Amino acid sequence: MRVKRITALLVLAACNATDPGTRLTFQAVSAGALHTCAIADNGRLYCWGRNAYGQLGDGSTTDRPTPVPVDPSLRFVKVAAGFAHTCAIRDNGGAYCWGVNGLGELGDGTNTQRNTPTPVSGGLTFVEISTGEGMSCGLTARDSSLYCWGTDLIGVNAAPRDWKRPARYAAGTYLAVSVGYEIACALAVGGQATCWGYGAKGQLGDGNFQSSDIPVPVTSPMPLRGISTGHDHACGVDLQGAVWCWGGNDNGQLGVTQGPPHGTPVSAAGGLTVDSVTAHSAGHTCGLIAGAARCWGSNAFGQLGDGGATSGPVDRPLAGGLVLRQVSTGFSHSCGLDTSGALWCWGDNSVGQLGSLDTTSSRIPRLVAKP
Repeated sequence: MRVKRITALLVLAACNATDPGTRLTFQAVSAGALHTCAIADNGRLYCWGRNAYGQLGDGSTTDRPTPVPVDPSLRFVKVAAGFAHTCAIRDNGGAYCWGVNGLGELGDGTNTQRNTPTPVSGGLTFVEISTGEGMSCGLTARDSSLYCWGTDLIGVNAAPRDWKRPARYAAGTYLAVSVGYEIACALAVGGQATCWGYGAKGQLGDGNFQSSDIPVPVTSPMPLRGISTGHDHACGVDLQGAVWCWGGNDNGQLGVTQGPPHGTPVSAAGGLTVDSVTAHSAGHTCGLIAGAARCWGSNAFGQLGDGGATSGPVDRPLAGGLVLRQVSTGFSHSCGLDTSGALWCWGDNSVGQLGSLDTTSSRIPRLVAKP
């Protein structure tokens, strides 16, 4: 009997030693269009979901419904999942990107698709990084300058510029940058937001409903302390925590009665105050306050996580009462990191972007499977 017990304990210990999922916890998550990536507490990076262009970084182009490791030899501190590519900042400040590269969005000096992390050219070190569609941007560690690579989102005010390597985008010192799918915005020291890209739905926030390939100032209220851009809308958080949104509003993603777009910021979700906001989506927005997630906008796939199917501007709480320290929105799914370091995702799961071992969508949060 004693021999059997010792054998059983050894087997259990061996299983635990080879299964990092039994101990793995996470520090950051980023939901892209159809894929998701997260950084474990040990700095290891994992991705899952759509992988047609190698955006999961696992050396293949196979979709994955469960987290797979991205180059186990590297350690990361920031990650940004975009439309069909991903960028991340290493523990030494160096930027790496992988995935689609037809517009130079990987910044490696080529247009070659990469299935594994590839260093961004130029030797710059970064403290922030953001990806969307066809473009990536980062803030440098040396002086918080704004550098971008890839394509200008449009080319109406000047000749289109395609950068295969990082280039200084706009003068100034910046606090944040957010690259969306038709627009991008940056937040300068002092709280002034500027945006560029398509503007037909007012998504540049300057009231003109015109596109621009150079940054234009977002109108009052200012200053802001946070900003996030999506497909055709953007949102910011002011110093008091109030949420302000502008742009397309087909699904109520601005937090006001769905319908016409708004070319200047409007007070969202009945004056909701939050710690942070994320709008990196195709039509929904989420805010986080004291660990509680509140989401509004499109709910066609359950991406609001309230258990229902109703879309609209009214913010609603996340089902299950999870206490989160981060929430991130993708095209039609959302993910959150709870206070224990566990990952949860909800919404569209057509290509495994929820990381739940299957492709079944969910209107309530589901625990991401162990890597």
